[in-house]
Amino acid sequence: MPLGQCINKLGNHNIKEIAKRAAWIGNDETHYIRKWKNKDINDLKKLIEVTVYFIAMEVVSNKYLEEMS
Repeated sequence: MPLGQCINKLGNHNIKEIAKRAAWIGNDETHYIRKWKNKDINDLKKLIEVTVYFIAMEVVSNKYLEEMS
């Protein structure tokens, strides 16, 4: 399944939107003509980092909500 389709299946809005932007910049890194001229690999790294934090936050918060319901 293509990355965009995988991202669209995500349930959390914030994770989905940040992951989309990481994919956009990742695509820009592979093309000769850039769509996001003011973004670079450092922005891609930061967006991946933010996505990982959102996922970790959701996993931990769901764990505690289930344990302490």
